[in-house]
Amino acid sequence: MFIVKTLGLGVWLLLVSAAATVIGIFFPRNPGLNRFFFSTYAKGAFAWLGLKVEASHVERLSAFHPCIYMSNHQSGIDMATVGSLCPTHTLLIGKKELMWLPFFGSYFWLAGNVFIDRKNRHKAVHSLAAAVKAMRERKWSLAIFPEGTRNTTGEPLLPFKKGGFHVAIETQLPIIPLVCAPVKEFVSFGDNGVKILKPGTVRVSVLEPIPTAGLTLADLDSLVDRVRSAMLQGLEKFREKSSI
Repeated sequence: MFIVKTLGLGVWLLLVSAAATVIGIFFPRNPGLNRFFFSTYAKGAFAWLGLKVEASHVERLSAFHPCIYMSNHQSGIDMATVGSLCPTHTLLIGKKELMWLPFFGSYFWLAGNVFIDRKNRHKAVHSLAAAVKAMRERKWSLAIFPEGTRNTTGEPLLPFKKGGFHVAIETQLPIIPLVCAPVKEFVSFGDNGVKILKPGTVRVSVLEPIPTAGLTLADLDSLVDRVRSAMLQGLEKFREKSSI
């Protein structure tokens, strides 16, 4: 059953990516395409897997636009769970390897999103500069996973990459952290040898905004620490509720 469900998700991803690519050809460099892609993909994925999302404080997602959204990253299912909350006019940052995924890579580029070469700092900085330019000119928000990759360690969060925080300080936009409760009890694609896909409820909380107005690069490390602390506290609240 796991293989059937995984193959179904893959086929659905391919179909939605192809549809988004076609739309993107006629409406290129439009991040509104991200909203179409993630909302459509999430609906199918939720129906196929029997998942649903319970999100709190979602009003914060649109109350502070433009801004920088930052979320923890657990698995590929984040594309549906966290992605289902993707606001309009939001750019995404993804690793450059995504460009080779059939149709998904083309959609991602056509939507105006940013590919990052994590092994080449100079190219990564150049890509982030392009994102900053687009955000300033078009009043777009940015969504990023500050951990940089999926967290399969069992720890609440991986160390944060600082690229997104550089963007936040340069644009002086607030950071809106999101935390997604652990999903390993019903979703795991083989991490740590566990394969499971079964119905469940994913809880997501949109945390209070963290302002960056007036901050400089001298405040970079303290900003990283503040966002990380807020997200850790949000994850701890999920754990406390689960233990009641």
